[in-house]
Amino acid sequence: MTSLLQVPTLVNISSSSSSAVSPLANPMVVPPSSPTSSPVLSTQIIILHTIDIDKADLEVLSSYGTVCQYDINVEGSLPISDLNFSYLLLNLTKKTDRKYYDSQDTSAYSIICYISVIEQFDALIENLGVQNVITAFPSKQHFQKDFNSLLLASATTSPSKCLSLINFASNFFGSLKKK
Repeated sequence: MTSLLQVPTLVNISSSSSSAVSPLANPMVVPPSSPTSSPVLSTQIIILHTIDIDKADLEVLSSYGTVCQYDINVEGSLPISDLNFSYLLLNLTKKTDRKYYDSQDTSAYSIICYISVIEQFDALIENLGVQNVITAFPSKQHFQKDFNSLLLASATTSPSKCLSLINFASNFFGSLKKK
């Protein structure tokens, strides 16, 4: 005796053509969240710097991966995607490094700026659109992921009273000029 067991099929009504969906498909499976919901940090980091990086800091960077210090005679005009690096160092005081940085698509990379304390308020730094500005490298960590998190995490700083006073004076005298 043969019995026919009919299994209902689900019809996908969202598409223009009716296509059958397996009844065994799990309706409770939630699709992964979109990439825009939480930023994914690149494992490759571009470090723009205006001051020399200490040998000890270079050794820490080297312990986590390949450090590439841009040199026009070596890398030339190679696309940044062709370079093999964990950390790419570009010296903003060199015209060749600035020109190379400006000519590249860096959207796929995490970018930080290593500068002196005095340069923190420079308009150039604001125009670079970097993820973080540091004046000192973080201490060595057990894992590269932890070190990179510290490198890319912006610290909350206290308000500068001196800068606030200068800004107030500038706005005050600017308003007097208009009258």
